[in-house]
Amino acid sequence: MTPLTLLKFAAGVSPRATALVDDSESVSYGDLLDQSENLAIELQHRYGLVPGSKVAILGPNHVAAVRAIFACSGLGLHVYLMNAETRPDQLRALDAAFGFQFYIYDQPLAEYFSGSDFAGSALPCGHASGVSVNGFSFSAKPQNQHSGRRYGGSIVVLTGGTTGVPKAAARKPSILDFIPPFLALLTQLELARSQRIFIGTPIYHGFGLASLFLGVLHRAEMHIMRRFDALGACQRIAAGRLELITVVPLMLQRMLRTQPAALRSLRCVISGGAMLSPSLARQCLGELGPVLFNLYGTSEGGRASIAGPQQLTLKPESIGREIRGGSVRILDANDREVVDGAAGRLCVRSSWTVSRLNWIETGDLSRRDSDGDLHLCGRVDDMIVSGGENVYPIELERVLEQHPEVAAVAVVGVADDEFGQRLKAFVVAAGGASLSADNLLVWLKPRVARHQMPAVIEFLESLPVTEIGKTDRKSLKNREQRRLA
Repeated sequence: MTPLTLLKFAAGVSPRATALVDDSESVSYGDLLDQSENLAIELQHRYGLVPGSKVAILGPNHVAAVRAIFACSGLGLHVYLMNAETRPDQLRALDAAFGFQFYIYDQPLAEYFSGSDFAGSALPCGHASGVSVNGFSFSAKPQNQHSGRRYGGSIVVLTGGTTGVPKAAARKPSILDFIPPFLALLTQLELARSQRIFIGTPIYHGFGLASLFLGVLHRAEMHIMRRFDALGACQRIAAGRLELITVVPLMLQRMLRTQPAALRSLRCVISGGAMLSPSLARQCLGELGPVLFNLYGTSEGGRASIAGPQQLTLKPESIGREIRGGSVRILDANDREVVDGAAGRLCVRSSWTVSRLNWIETGDLSRRDSDGDLHLCGRVDDMIVSGGENVYPIELERVLEQHPEVAAVAVVGVADDEFGQRLKAFVVAAGGASLSADNLLVWLKPRVARHQMPAVIEFLESLPVTEIGKTDRKSLKNREQRRLA
C-alpha cells in the first residue's frame, strides 16, 4: 500500500501514457515503474538499506527525485524530503536531529557529499560515471531478484520552520489514506476533466507531494520544473495546452503579470501553500474565469479545506469548508469551541496523517461565518495587543491591498512605548506610483479602526519570500529588530 503500489496501479492501467515531463526528459508510467524498481534493487543490494532506514532526498522537481521517492518508499524506508539547496550547516543540524543513514542529493550539494565521511552512504541524482539515481534506474534488473514488498516506512516533509526550527511532518504512505481527500478533490476540482497538469510547487513540500500522488492516482501527464520561473511556466502551459496547475499564490501572481493569455487553456488553478489574498483571487477570476480553487492545509495536517470559484467570487478571502475525511475545530484560549463569527485557534484532524486521532494545531487563527465557510485571521503569533485591543495584522493587509497603487504589503507587530505594540506596514508600490506614507494614512483613516492604524509605513522594492513563496515575516521582524538595536 506504498506510493510504489500507487505507481504500479497507474502503470498497469496506462503503461504507455506519459507520466512526467521535466526540463530535460519525459517518461511513461510503465518506464517510471521499471526505473523505480531498478533503483530500489540497487539501493537494497549495493547499500544494504533495510526497512526503517532513514534516507534524506535532497532534490528539486525533476524525474530523478521522483524515481528516488518511489524506490525508497517501496523498500519501506523512512524518506525525508528536503530542499536540494539546503546549506551544509543546515544539513548538519538536520542530520544531528534525525540521524540519516543514507542521502540522495542533487548537484548543488555535490561538494559537501564528496568527502570520505559519506563513502557508501550518499548517491547523486545524476553523474557521468553512472553511479547515480539515473544510472541505476536504467541498469539491467538482476535475474530472480526483486526489491520485495516492504511496509512500515513513512514519507516525511519538513515544515517551513517559521519558528526557526523545521519540524518533521510524517505521512503514512498508504494509498488508502489518500482516497478520502482524492475523492473530494476529484469531485470539487473536476480532476477527471484535466489530464495534463503542471505541478509548480516543490515536491519536497506537502502540497507538491500531495499533487504528485494525486496526479499518479489520476494517471495524469504531469509537468514539473527544476526551478520555477513565471515566463517558463507560462510557455510550458501554452505549448502543452495544460489544463490544471498547482501553485502558491506568489507563482500565480507572477504568471498573471507576465503572460496571462498563455493561461487560457487552464480549467483548474489550485492555489495552496500560502495565504491567497482577496485581490489576487479577484484578479485570477477576472482574467481566467471560474477556474480558481483555494486549498488550505498544513505540512502536519495535510489538506483541510477548499474554496471553489463560486465561494471565492462571493467571498474572495474564504478558505471554504472541510474536505471530506477531515475535521476542523476553532478553539479559544481555554480550548473551548468559539461561536460562529469569533476568531480562534484553527485545529485540524484527518484520516491521512500519522496522528489521525489527534487534533493538530495549525498555528493559524480562523473564524467560521454563518454560512459555514472558514476565513483565516492570520497567525496565532502574529496577533498583537495594542492599547488593550487584540489586533490582527492580516486585517490591515487586506485593506491596504485594495489601494490601487499598492502592489504588495506585509504587516507585522512592533514594540511601542505608549500602546505596548503597534502595527508596521511594509509596502511595495505599483510600478510608476508615487505613494507616500502620509497619503496612505489619509486613505486608511476612514477604512480601519483607530487601533488598526499603522504606526509606521516603510516602502520596499520587494517583500522577502521563503523558498515556498510565502512572505517571510520572520525576516521583516528581524529587520525591524536590527533597526532598533
